[in-house]
Order: sequence, then C-alpha cells, then structure tokens
Amino acid sequence: AVVSTQSTGEDVLTMSVVKFKASDIGVLGRLTLFLLTTLRLVSVQYEEDETITMSNLTILNVVLKLMGNTHERTLTIYMLIIQVVCSGIGFLIRYQAVRLFYDE
Repeated sequence: AVVSTQSTGEDVLTMSVVKFKASDIGVLGRLTLFLLTTLRLVSVQYEEDETITMSNLTILNVVLKLMGNTHERTLTIYMLIIQVVCSGIGFLIRYQAVRLFYDE
C-alpha cells in the first residue's frame, strides 16, 4: 500500500499498482485478468500505448479496493478482523472434518 495525503491533510493508504504491457501476458494471464476484473478484486486501467496498470494481488490491496482508501490504523483493524474470522473458519472446518476420519 502507498501512503498519500488527501485534501484533508490526513495520511491514508492507497492501493499499490504494477504496470505491464498487454503483449507480455499470455492466454492464462488474460483469463486471470478478466476473472479478477469481473469479480472486482483488482483495479485495472488500460492506457493508449497498450500498457495495463493493475493493483497488486495482495490481501491489503483487496481490502483497500473494497473499503476504499483508509488510514493505516483502520486497515490494521480490518486485517485483524479478517485474520480472526479466517482462523475461526479454519478451526470449525478442522474440528468438523475430523468426524469424517474418526469414530466418536
């Protein structure tokens, strides 16, 4: 994520991006780009010289894409909530899946 100062004078984090030529990606890359764009998980800008500017494929950038530019503290709280929820789901799956392999 990149720190920028908006008109309010507060530091906020924005999505970091990568630039590449459209001719540099193959069929699988184009399919992946189409899928990620359709699911609105990345921000993509097509420029006139066949350069594509796309947000990086990180969890931080997905959260910034969904929640908008935000302060670092707020983004940290979002990431901690995601960590707790995913850990809870993982434990739930693990302790429910054990019933498939062992008798009670």
